[in-house]
Amino acid sequence: GGCAELSDLVLNFRDNRITGETLGDLGEGIGKCQELKGLSVILWGNRIRGEKIGELAGGIFNCPKLQRLGLDFGSNRIEETSLVSFSEAIKRCANLHLNFEGNLIRDAQPLVSLLDRLRGQMATCTVILAENLCKPHQLHELDKAQRNALEVQTNASDQATD
Repeated sequence: GGCAELSDLVLNFRDNRITGETLGDLGEGIGKCQELKGLSVILWGNRIRGEKIGELAGGIFNCPKLQRLGLDFGSNRIEETSLVSFSEAIKRCANLHLNFEGNLIRDAQPLVSLLDRLRGQMATCTVILAENLCKPHQLHELDKAQRNALEVQTNASDQATD
């Protein structure tokens, strides 16, 4: 019953004033969908700070057949420390799209390290970091991580220059 037999799921919670507190419940529900091969979660324009992103990632990790994952966290209040919690959840996905546009990410290094660990395991990977607080040299490091079929999109003209 429920979502147990779903193979593809799109959840659109754009502009709903969601905070990190509800991400654990969302992750728990997603984790019950054992047949999921494709998942897209749109959380653009909410009030997520990132403290509970690991709980969402934990639920996603419980989907053993997941191959395609899209997570849209654009226009929230997420910092780079939250990005590390996704490493286990996304490592088996062949196709990955992460949007962190318009957040509070100052240091892209955790994401560079994550992409380096996943290098060669994915068919496609898109990471969007436009309109964050990353320095241009860090964005250059992200660009280097796109080898082996990884695609990293940045918008260096919108980045801090210090």
